[in-house]
Amino acid sequence: LASVGAAAAAAVVLWIRGSGHGGAEAWAPDVQPVIAAEATECAVPWSHEMVRMICDGIEGATARRRLSEADPYEHLYTAVGPEGVLFGYYASSLWEPDSTVPKRCVKSVLIMVHGAGRNGLDYFCSLAKIVRDSDLGTNTTLIISPQFEYAGDDGSAESGKAHVWWNGSKPWGDWRAGAHSDETSGGFISSYSILDAAVRVFANESIFPDVENITILGHSAGAQMVQRWALVSQVVEHSQSTAQAQDAGVVLREGLRIAYLVANPSSYTYLDEHRWEYDCVEGETSCTSPVYRAYDRSLGRTSWVVDRRRYSYSAPRRRRQGFEAVGTKDADHPFLCRDSDFNAWPYGLPWASIAEGNVVPYLREHWNLTRAVEEVYPQRTVVILAGENDTCTYDVLSFCYANCWKVDNASYPCAATSIDMTCPAMLQGPQRNQRAQNFVSHLDSYYVSHEHLFVEVPGVGHEAENMYLTAVDVATDRRSRRRSEDE
Repeated sequence: LASVGAAAAAAVVLWIRGSGHGGAEAWAPDVQPVIAAEATECAVPWSHEMVRMICDGIEGATARRRLSEADPYEHLYTAVGPEGVLFGYYASSLWEPDSTVPKRCVKSVLIMVHGAGRNGLDYFCSLAKIVRDSDLGTNTTLIISPQFEYAGDDGSAESGKAHVWWNGSKPWGDWRAGAHSDETSGGFISSYSILDAAVRVFANESIFPDVENITILGHSAGAQMVQRWALVSQVVEHSQSTAQAQDAGVVLREGLRIAYLVANPSSYTYLDEHRWEYDCVEGETSCTSPVYRAYDRSLGRTSWVVDRRRYSYSAPRRRRQGFEAVGTKDADHPFLCRDSDFNAWPYGLPWASIAEGNVVPYLREHWNLTRAVEEVYPQRTVVILAGENDTCTYDVLSFCYANCWKVDNASYPCAATSIDMTCPAMLQGPQRNQRAQNFVSHLDSYYVSHEHLFVEVPGVGHEAENMYLTAVDVATDRRSRRRSEDE
């Protein structure tokens, strides 16, 4: 969200698309702009009127709503990277980073990443409503919601420049995996570099002198992005710095705390070649308890076939394919599937490919990927949130988990939440809740110690807004405890 170098933030220019939005009172008629007395000198108070205009008629984040050309608010654009290409986002306040006036009183920043539907507006409005009703404080909290777009999404050019967009190919054009934007778009920049840039701006004391906490939240596909970016991010908290990070100029100022909230992703990036074996038996309502061991392709069954390029499931019918493809577990084939690319980025860290440069540019050009993974990542504050009922398997298995998030469809009651059912994902577990638990267990095994926290959200399925209610509570609680520790 800024034009920055590795060591310092530079000026940012904003372009605003659209004006004259009506219906301001419909979203939150009971909320009035309440500005604390000491906030009268602040450059960036929460703009309730602006949020009402943005969110009028928006019900909130869902698992299935796709980006629509009829969005009632056309988001902001800002210059990103050394060439000043345009990138879109939503924000709770109009802010002018190129101004010489510091943005005082902003103490907390929430950067919220949308899901696969690229419906940043829905996610922004859900989080805005939650923050409004929380203890975070709307006069001291700034919400930013980046908008990672594909070619056919809203917006094509502004001020004579086309905005950046991604082509969706995996992994080379996948914004979730840190890929660069398409070369034919308005520029060529990694999606992770955009998040790096945002953090550097909010960490810059000359622009935001009072910021104490930055929290990056993601749900579903957005959570995939946040987990992987936290693993390899090229911005480092001062308390987590290494000599190499200092030399690379990626260390942030002292006193700034960053948290990463990862809610219900389909998959995670594993740090070695251990995975999970289990079985799914006909007539049951869940798969067997997973067993953690080193994976070898020869140990996998051959019957599970999913085309990861199109996420389509083999004939005759997708919903019948799953159980038929489970096969029979035996001592020679304990793993559900076999795939030579099970550890390819972004499902794992293929060090041989990384050494050869056969990986997305963000990893290839990293200041020191090994140090980031081995020394920085275990110190990062990462909260893994899993909905108790996010146990749906996209009707690929022959049964629906007893507690899965149901829909009103007698034939296929499991909610279709577009979970990744390809082999690399299935080796992490059969469904999202189990994959979250398995990943934290993987970290427990890999690291001597780490700062990841697992939180299961009771009674919630693949529901972004309900997950964020807990996420904001977690963020508020952790900040309260940190203030007490500082005192």
